[in-house]
Amino acid sequence: MHQARWMAKILYSLKIWMLRDQLHDLTKWEEKCARDVALSAATVYMKPWFTTSLAAAAPRTDLDLLQKLRTYPDPQIAKVSSAKLQKHLWYLSEELVGFAFFDEEVPPETKRAMVQAMREEENSNDDGIHIHTTWYIQTCYQKCIGKRPKSRRGFVSTETLDKIKESRAARLAGNQDQHRALSRQTRTRLGRDKERYVRSLAEDVEGHLNANDLRPTYRALKKLRFESPSRARAIRAADGRVVSEMDGQMALWAEYFGQLFTVDPPIGQLYTTGLQTS
Repeated sequence: MHQARWMAKILYSLKIWMLRDQLHDLTKWEEKCARDVALSAATVYMKPWFTTSLAAAAPRTDLDLLQKLRTYPDPQIAKVSSAKLQKHLWYLSEELVGFAFFDEEVPPETKRAMVQAMREEENSNDDGIHIHTTWYIQTCYQKCIGKRPKSRRGFVSTETLDKIKESRAARLAGNQDQHRALSRQTRTRLGRDKERYVRSLAEDVEGHLNANDLRPTYRALKKLRFESPSRARAIRAADGRVVSEMDGQMALWAEYFGQLFTVDPPIGQLYTTGLQTS
């Protein structure tokens, strides 16, 4: 669907450039943009577009297109087009790249090198499936929610961590209403914890200043100057311990996504009124 919209924009740009004499309200800048897009489509996109139906040539075609876009003379078009194309390369895998064996335009030397690489991988002692699964889960959550910090400031109360745990359990169980209600309570509690934390630091600063104690004052001011952590950064393990290290958080998120992959989908929440079976 994204590719269809992307190509539709290119086709619209081509039509605008072809009918530019009839578009009297077209500015010079808009005409230049339409011309640049039309040139890039004619010189870069046309051949890959007409070969999209060839499944065996898909890996080579996409990689060749990516190389052409990176070396395109217009840096702005090259940057935007390359970023757009990279979002669609998620489908590439070992099995799909194997289509290149049936691509007539791939040189025999390249195919022999692919066979040699497959044999070396087969003789390896590493568990490729386990490594790929672990890498996929851990990199998937990083792309979805971003990386977690190595440390977290301890302003979150135990009651708030309990609410976060209950909200996560409700989400895994498929209870959306309870999950939304607990999420609202969690946001309220986190706001109160943050306000209490900042107020305590301010009182510490005031007390140290009155006592002319500069070193603790500096440390308290340094804590106040830093941005407070996001309300999504409170991570608590199943045994009740709070995990702040990066490695521990990654392991917990990998375990959490593993549970999401194995949990049964919610049932009984679909509205079937008006549906009839033939």
